[in-house]
Amino acid sequence: MDFSRPGQAKQIWQQLQIEQYWEHHDRPSGQRFLGSIQISKQDSDQLLDITARNLSCVEPLTFDRLSDLFDTHDSQRYWIRIITLALSEYAYYNEGDAGFWQGVCDRLNLPRTQGVQSAFRSVLDQGFQLWGLVTTQQRNHYVSTLWLQSGIPQQNLRHFAQLLEELSGQYDWWDIAHADPEDLSQLLYELCQEYHPQWGKLITFLRSSCKDDDEEAAPIAGELLQGLAIVAQALERQGLQSTVLQDAHQREQLLQNFCLPNTFFLRNWDNLVRVLTPRGQNSTHRRNIISLRKKPLLLMLDIADSMDIQLVLPAQTLWKSDWRNLRGSYGQIQEQGWETTLPMDGALVIPELNLPISQISHEWIWHLRSHTNASLIEWRCEGTSPDFPVLFFDAWTGDRLIPPNGLKGKNEIICFYNRAAQLELSDGVELIDSFVPCSISGWRGQQLHLRSEQAQLTIRLTHSTKIVHWDNSQADYPQLRGLKLKRKDPVYLEVPSIWYPPVHLPKTISIQVEDLHKREVLTTPNEQVSLPAHSKWQQIVLAKWINRGGNYAVQLWSGSSHLRQSEAYRWYEKFELRSSFAVSQPSPILPIQVCDRENKPIATPIQVASTSEFWLEELALRDLWALEEVRFLLTNGQEAYRFVRQANSSGVLPFNLAALRDVLPESDRYSLSYQCQGQERHSLLEMSAEESVSHIWMQPTIHQLQASLSENNLNKEEPQRDNPPAPESFIYLVKVTDSSKRKAFHKLFVPALKRAKLEEKVVLIEDKLLRDLIRVKLRSLDDMSSLKAAINQLEQRLCTLVTVERWG
Repeated sequence: MDFSRPGQAKQIWQQLQIEQYWEHHDRPSGQRFLGSIQISKQDSDQLLDITARNLSCVEPLTFDRLSDLFDTHDSQRYWIRIITLALSEYAYYNEGDAGFWQGVCDRLNLPRTQGVQSAFRSVLDQGFQLWGLVTTQQRNHYVSTLWLQSGIPQQNLRHFAQLLEELSGQYDWWDIAHADPEDLSQLLYELCQEYHPQWGKLITFLRSSCKDDDEEAAPIAGELLQGLAIVAQALERQGLQSTVLQDAHQREQLLQNFCLPNTFFLRNWDNLVRVLTPRGQNSTHRRNIISLRKKPLLLMLDIADSMDIQLVLPAQTLWKSDWRNLRGSYGQIQEQGWETTLPMDGALVIPELNLPISQISHEWIWHLRSHTNASLIEWRCEGTSPDFPVLFFDAWTGDRLIPPNGLKGKNEIICFYNRAAQLELSDGVELIDSFVPCSISGWRGQQLHLRSEQAQLTIRLTHSTKIVHWDNSQADYPQLRGLKLKRKDPVYLEVPSIWYPPVHLPKTISIQVEDLHKREVLTTPNEQVSLPAHSKWQQIVLAKWINRGGNYAVQLWSGSSHLRQSEAYRWYEKFELRSSFAVSQPSPILPIQVCDRENKPIATPIQVASTSEFWLEELALRDLWALEEVRFLLTNGQEAYRFVRQANSSGVLPFNLAALRDVLPESDRYSLSYQCQGQERHSLLEMSAEESVSHIWMQPTIHQLQASLSENNLNKEEPQRDNPPAPESFIYLVKVTDSSKRKAFHKLFVPALKRAKLEEKVVLIEDKLLRDLIRVKLRSLDDMSSLKAAINQLEQRLCTLVTVERWG
């Protein structure tokens, strides 16, 4: 057969009778496995021989040369499909010990060159698309995808079944089904390497599913193991014997009702039927699956406490075989200051480590080092470039968001940027907080809310302008919604509901809800939910199965092979439900209290005399419902600004006016009011020009006050004193140029003095009459340099100029 002759490639295609024998022919593109064609070893060898004859006559062997030669008489590119199928069959039947590409070149009598491999990769890129195959997206993409088509290579089936049997004797199917596929891949590889080092071919296959320090890997072996555990669990729940899996047609129908990973497929089940026989759970001998996988170094925003930008290394358990001679020796992560002793037995446990950052970098690198300073493990975290000195974080979880796709579906973010840059907001973006302190020196932050479907952020730099598009369109997959705490892990205060995207035709989907603590499935076998055709999102209420706090998992899947690619999927999510806010009987509804910065109740509306007093107010609403949303209205007599704030889990809503300083034009008249849902609007804070004038008329100025005090001291006859004079003290006025940041400076000033060990040498003067001023008393002028250094750090953090002047 010659692909360069008219009709030859099509003739081979027709002889294969793909539509008749390929079980996955009708599946959506992207969800098909070539292994379901079930080609015999003899037919597979014929395909490889045909491929060898057609490729051996092309010199040099490149994809462009192949296309020029074969496409002329084969517009449907059957030759690409045939070569892809031949390579898939070689991956399944190959029994050699050489590497995949080396073995392929030897089998096809082709030179082992990078050019030949490059040509094969280009053919496979096209072939995967033409066949509509399930593919992997990580390291070793081509070989992993070819192996994926049949699940386990034929040579490894018996050994894999034995390894699975040994594994199931140590771990429950439940634990395996709920473990991370990457951890399972690592577990399989390490067990095989330790107990069966002679199984070189299987070890090579399992190692390809484990990622190394530099590259990601598709966890094919782990996903296959997880799928088999799900099958074993489902058979046990439904009271079925594993022998039902022997019949291919019955097996295919049965597996469609199980919630299996999208990449799960096994060509040959003969060796596994015995292993999957239901045996019941034995918790006495159950072992926990410990992840020995390196977890990445992350850049996160600490929204729960300090609001610092931090490098976070998640807790992890690590061990490598070449560390065995280091047991009992010293180890450290110098970048964070963490020290340890490597354990005499077992693995090294590293707790969660975090480090606030004050300087930006294009990349952060941490090392676990031995006592000889050798690097044992390396973690890397991407920073930011000088061309785009901007960081985005999710305001609810603190996760870093990387544009453009990172902002999609997020409606509230915190943006930090270099103070030399300018951030411009388009219509549809609401400024929630104009000043969020940033731990990075020379940076500032703003909290933003997206009110429209789409908007954009413009960052103007010295030599360039960047535009970031912000899209609030909902993703086309289900979402959990409900009262939720602000933190990284999903924690709900009420039973959440699933909201399902619009469907064009009536649809039935399978659902499974699990109580992870009790290790129970709460839904009945084959439980389903019917959704009518609707142009809007539809709610699936989970309260039908969940009625108490705990840890849960919910998953949806569609098993029909006739669904479109966008509708056939597996969706899975874990969450925690906290019941600490539930009450046994209704609590009395208390009136809302307004408190000042000292947490003392005050009467409203609060009357202030000046704009500086208005913007420096720091208030809190108490006795709200947990997470209740309150609507606010800020006016300057001509324009109005509306915004919404949410109380915390204790029903307290604290806020300061300084964050709103720039949302309205300057005026001599301001007012702030609030409204809870279902109630009338209440005035909270007022300042008018008349009150301001009368207040100034009645109160002496600072200079008049100082002059009056000096005059009284001159006219007063000073008595004779025999005691020695008190030590001289020096009073200075600390002036913050940007008045909107004065309150933030005041809040950070005292901790800064403590860090500089100046709390006993520099006294902050509290004076209700002069409360708008920040005055300090120094015991000695020798402390001035330390004071200025502490103030300079706050200048950089708050992005404002602060001066120190002698008082009086």
